[in-house]
Parts: sequence; structure tokens; C-alpha cells
Amino acid sequence: MQNLEVQLTEITPDGVTVTWEPVPGARTYRLLWSDRNIPAQIYKKSDETNGTSLRFDRSTHIPYYLKVQALDDSGAVFASGGPVPTPVNRTLRPQLEKRRISPGLLDFSG
Repeated sequence: MQNLEVQLTEITPDGVTVTWEPVPGARTYRLLWSDRNIPAQIYKKSDETNGTSLRFDRSTHIPYYLKVQALDDSGAVFASGGPVPTPVNRTLRPQLEKRRISPGLLDFSG
């Protein structure tokens, strides 16, 4: 299987743009993603394109792991690249909620 070099070009708090060089014979490219990087991880399909870039729109508060596959005319994968980790580009801050409990919901019967 051919190796495909995958790069992250535009990184924002809401996602990343993934790019790669064209592979001769590729009919389409598939972007796969996971939120874990373990040996037996099953990646989820994000999108497909005939071009050489795709936007991966997910919050960048945690790292994601991205792969790109090149598919031939029959749909078989013949080149693959990744996983490439996305950088953490957003920090979420926990917020406490102010809740008002209705007196009718309290049980004082003991």
C-alpha cells in the first residue's frame, strides 16, 4: 500500500483543514477520524472528495486522529496516510449552573 502524506493547514477552534498530495490513479479520497489513538481503533468516516483537501469540523478542545485513504475506480483503498493528531486549540471552562429547586419537589417526611 502506498503512503499518503497528510497535513493540517488551517486550524481554528471549530476544526481543521486536512490536505494531501494527489495520488495517481485515485478516484476519490476518504477522510477518517477517531478520538483515540490505539492499535485496534476503528476509525469513523467523515467525508469523501475528488480533491486534495477536506474540512474536519469538530471542536478542537480535544485531539482527534485523522487518516486519509485514496480509493481507486473499484472503491478499493490503495494508499493511506495518518493518523495525524489535531492540536488542542480551544479550552473549555466548566461552568456551574444556578438551579432553583421548587419547594414542591422537596420531601421533608423523613
